[in-house]
Amino acid sequence: MTILEEKITTGNVLLEAKEYKKAIQAYQEAIKESTIVEQKIDIYNTLGRIELTLGNNAKAINNFIESLKLHQELPEEKAIPLKINRATILNNLGLITIKTNPKEAMKYHKEALIIFKEAFEENKNNFAIHLANTHYSYGDAAYAKGDYYMAKKQYKDAVTLYDTLKKNHNVEPFIANAYYNLGNVYTDENNVYDARTNYLRALKIFRKLAEKEPEAFRSLVAATFNNLAVTAKTMYKYSDAITYYENALKEYETLIELDRETFLPFYAATLNSIGIVYTEQHEVKDDYDSFGLTGFSGFGTLSTDNSIDNKEKKEEIEKLRKQKALTYYAKAIEIYSELVVNHPELYSHYLATCHHNLGVLYDTKSDYKKAEESFEKALKIRRDLAKQQPEFFNLDVCVTLFNIVTMYQNLLEQTVNIGFKDISLKILEEITVRLESYKEDKRPILESMRSDLTYFKNYFKRINEEYLDVFDAIVKENAVIEKINETFDPSEKLKMQKHVVNLYYTLLQKHPNNPRLKEVLLNAYIKYSWFALRSNELSIAEKAIENGFKMDKNSLNLKANEGHLYLLKGDISKFRAIYKSIKNEINSENNSYDKIIKHDLEILKRDGLLSKYKISELITG
Repeated sequence: MTILEEKITTGNVLLEAKEYKKAIQAYQEAIKESTIVEQKIDIYNTLGRIELTLGNNAKAINNFIESLKLHQELPEEKAIPLKINRATILNNLGLITIKTNPKEAMKYHKEALIIFKEAFEENKNNFAIHLANTHYSYGDAAYAKGDYYMAKKQYKDAVTLYDTLKKNHNVEPFIANAYYNLGNVYTDENNVYDARTNYLRALKIFRKLAEKEPEAFRSLVAATFNNLAVTAKTMYKYSDAITYYENALKEYETLIELDRETFLPFYAATLNSIGIVYTEQHEVKDDYDSFGLTGFSGFGTLSTDNSIDNKEKKEEIEKLRKQKALTYYAKAIEIYSELVVNHPELYSHYLATCHHNLGVLYDTKSDYKKAEESFEKALKIRRDLAKQQPEFFNLDVCVTLFNIVTMYQNLLEQTVNIGFKDISLKILEEITVRLESYKEDKRPILESMRSDLTYFKNYFKRINEEYLDVFDAIVKENAVIEKINETFDPSEKLKMQKHVVNLYYTLLQKHPNNPRLKEVLLNAYIKYSWFALRSNELSIAEKAIENGFKMDKNSLNLKANEGHLYLLKGDISKFRAIYKSIKNEINSENNSYDKIIKHDLEILKRDGLLSKYKISELITG
């Protein structure tokens, strides 16, 4: 036995015994002894596979590249028989480099694809599976690089080939994964419809495979349900999203029994996600579209009942949804709190997110005390994380701070408590400092934060007692308007509008130079005079019009009401004179006063005030 043969034999024995480091040493010594190119290629390939097994990717790459170099030294008659070997090396290099250099990985797979296509043309039976696998790997590399067009093309080509191999090869897992990956690509392209189609195809196969091999495929079933839920939520199909998440939860519950450490975090993440859906779910037309899936809660279809007109029942449904969200968030927080004990570096971020989302839920329920408590819990964790890794967690801190500021804005406007101004401005200063480190970062999320920061700073800086008085009055007017709109009786409308006029008139005495107050009081007089006209309270209408003209002598709306007043008093000529003077004017909503006045006359006639007149005769004479 020669030294070379001895070294190769020793390497093979050590490799069989999994003495990898010693085997590497033997093979490296064999390469030094070898003078045959084909033999060196084989040894380098073996070394590459061993290094790959040991997780030494860089060394594996070096060995495979050395093998490729030797391939190039071969004369054509020797290179041709080793083409498949070369394609295999290229695919190995693609698989290794996909995470660190996906562009390079694409190049390797593309070159392998050319070789396998040629081999496939010569012998379809032997090389179809290799060609299909190369298409699949090429798709992975293209997706990693962000080349979505090429990723879709390669995955689809892979599926087409795999479909021809079903009888003789176990390719269904590859087909399912290809559909799953296509779903991911379409999701990243915001093409939710094609994403859903491909996820559903993947789900069908994964569920079938899970029946035979549950330990191998149940986690993929759960992951596909999760992705379908995300897609459904994007499509505003909330009930579908809930259905998919609930099915995912059931799968994870089974998986947790088998491997708690691995799958408990996934279970918690799904709980948080379904909580978000219940928080955001509204009465919308999100037709139930579960494709015959079983095992969903009836609650998941609530949003499809669009015939509900009963306000109390709607409120009860909304209350139930919020309670569902609260339950899911609480369970997710409980799990993450458990996980944080042993792995704070992994799960603190997720725990903070759950507290933040719970704060959002309480905020939407107007339970501001609990919302503040939840936001503060999230904030404490996120601030601690930002101290350790500011570049990763400062933005999370800002997100929670913005939510708190938004809540304080609502509280300020509801309670007219100016104390919320100083608190909010202090929070905005912290946001300003944290965003300073991202000066050159132009990502959309940061541009949005900068815009929000500017808005809130301007908003709170202009807040003073006068601003809040006016705002509070407008809120009160809006409440009166709702009641006005609920009645058809003009005299009832008149009584309620009088309160609005008195409200703004009194406030204008306190803040006589406020332009907004002058504007809303003018509009109040216009409405007051109109309701008085409809109620045939002409003296009240006349006084309201007179007071309105003191504020704006050129108001066309008051001018129109003045014309109606003359008409109801029987002075048709003065009505026609006003009509002719303003009929060609256009209001702020782009309606002509010709159209507006004719519409007003129809209402007055319907009220029984112009029964003896024909509107056309009133206008034309």
